[in-house]
Amino acid sequence: MKKNIKKQLCYKTGPQKVGVLDIGSNSIRLVIYKGVDRVPIPVFNEKVLCKLGEDLEKTGRLSEAGCRIAIDNIARFTKLVERMELLEFHVVATAALREAVNGSEFAEKLERRFNLRINILSGESEATLSALGVLSAFPNLDGIIADLGGGSIELINVETGKIRDRTSLPLGSLRLRTLQDCNPSSLMLTIKSELSRVSWISKFEKRPIFAVGGSWRNLARMHMSADKYPLRIIHGYKIATLSFVLYLEKITRSSRDELEAMGGVSKKRIDEVAVSATILKSLLEIGKNNCIIFSAFGIREGCIFKHLSSEEQKKDPLLINCEKIASSTRRFTLTSNELENWALPLFKNLDKHNRRLLKAACILSDFAWADHPSYRARQAFLRILRFPAIGLTHDDKVFLALAISVRYGGDLSDLELGKWSELIPLERLHTALKIGTAIRLGITLSAGLDGLLQQIEMVKRKKIIMIRYTPEVISISREAIARKVENLSKHFNCSVELETLSSQPST
Repeated sequence: MKKNIKKQLCYKTGPQKVGVLDIGSNSIRLVIYKGVDRVPIPVFNEKVLCKLGEDLEKTGRLSEAGCRIAIDNIARFTKLVERMELLEFHVVATAALREAVNGSEFAEKLERRFNLRINILSGESEATLSALGVLSAFPNLDGIIADLGGGSIELINVETGKIRDRTSLPLGSLRLRTLQDCNPSSLMLTIKSELSRVSWISKFEKRPIFAVGGSWRNLARMHMSADKYPLRIIHGYKIATLSFVLYLEKITRSSRDELEAMGGVSKKRIDEVAVSATILKSLLEIGKNNCIIFSAFGIREGCIFKHLSSEEQKKDPLLINCEKIASSTRRFTLTSNELENWALPLFKNLDKHNRRLLKAACILSDFAWADHPSYRARQAFLRILRFPAIGLTHDDKVFLALAISVRYGGDLSDLELGKWSELIPLERLHTALKIGTAIRLGITLSAGLDGLLQQIEMVKRKKIIMIRYTPEVISISREAIARKVENLSKHFNCSVELETLSSQPST
């Protein structure tokens, strides 16, 4: 007798993992996450290209070969799930099963054979889940989310973290390949005709597009390779629209051999590159967006985010991630809040975005203490750059990495700063250096102990930073902090003075 996966989930004990099986038009993917968490951590991730929607535009039916591949691999996935301790298991299907005349029939076949409950998403539901996934990674984002799959594209207008408009269009990369093979001009006409149906297209203008989907991640990977970009992480990769449209134009005019020579994409997906580039180019030109930001989070993460409480959803994923890392390496009793509050008088004009990164830097201020002192600053810099953190664009990563490296006394010449300075405006770079310098001094003054920084007042007045303390309450070694005070003075372009205060006589 076959095990019923849904029943099995109710009686499992131990680690509360969550699984999502995504049956897409181009591929199927099983992802197992560590738990229902604000920052979902994948512990298993496997994808198979089935191309279920390959014949959708020609026949209106699912590909027979694709169905066979899907059945074989879903059999493997369900056997794995039976042996995993899952709290929840979500199975979602998108455009191919939604639109194919035999889509429901195939879903029922899978349900009977593997004891699954498949949620065939409507276009609007798919758009909502995709938006929730991106919002979980970029809280309070303001822009357009565009999720390109094999069978459809979902467009969502998000204003300061709120979903305002959404639509699903039959512009999948897989289904449109047949049009491209026949006539590229017909492909362009089809894309523009479908996009003209979006009544709120005017809301795209001068706002970022957050791009979701494997086909577009391939384009980002190719662009990184062509641009010799130093940080090969897709999530948070940001490109100005004008330069990217020119690059997409080059791709649409390239032969298959030329595309393969560009690198950055597997041969299995090379045939989708030109059509994916054409869709994105048309979208950027019609929408007049100012930039594009790539997101690794989408529909699967949306399934997790949807089931969180509203209180959990409001939490900042970056700060949660930083807290998890810090808690596993913490050696001091000094809290990040005490350190941040002590440093704040130096950063009164810091905007909300950089204030958030100041908080993150304070949380991570001692996460690399166990590394060898000779390599600590550089290792901290590289680890934060490669940190699988969400809620950060690449310039944010460089900002945070610089701040923590300087906190550890990092030598900027050793960091090959020229390579990274292209990713961050000069003004933000200097702000990061100031934050790192202030944190370094604060940890030395307090020796990492809680309560001591509350006894040391820091005041900034134009060209002077005053550090005031009462010797009877706290002892400060001027020799120990001399170099750090000198660096503070250099980065803030201020003189730094230590002022001792007399203790008040008891009454």
